Amino acid sequence: MQILIIFTALLTCYTFAFLQQTIAIRGQLMCGAKPLNDVRIEVWNKNRLGTDYQLIDTRTNNAGYFEAIGRRIGAFFHIKPYMRVYHTCDHDTNIFGMQFKKVSIYKMQFFKFKIELHKFKKW
Repeated sequence: MQILIIFTALLTCYTFAFLQQTIAIRGQLMCGAKPLNDVRIEVWNKNRLGTDYQLIDTRTNNAGYFEAIGRRIGAFFHIKPYMRVYHTCDHDTNIFGMQFKKVSIYKMQFFKFKIELHKFKKW
C-alpha cells in the first residue's frame, strides 16, 4: 500500500513538472489605414506568485502582420496571458516617443482593440 501511494505521488509530481501550455498570436496592426511595421509585441503571463514572465517577443513585418508561438513548461497554474504593443501610431499629433497598450488576452480567440491616445495640454 505504501509503495502505491509513493508511486502515485511521484507520478503526480512528474506530470506537473512537465505540464506544457502553449499560446499563439496572429494578427495585423494598423494605424488608421496604414500598416504599422517593426512594432514590438510582447506577450506576458500574469503570475500568481512573484513577477510576471515573458512568453513571446516579436515584431510586425512591413505589412503590419505578426505571428508567434510561446510555451510555458513546468507551470502549475494555467497561464493568464496579456499582450503589450509598443507603437508610435499618431506620433505626429503632439504625442512624442514610444507608447504601449496593454491588453488582456486570457480566453480570447479573436479580438480587436483600439489604441487610445493620451492628449497633452499645450503650454
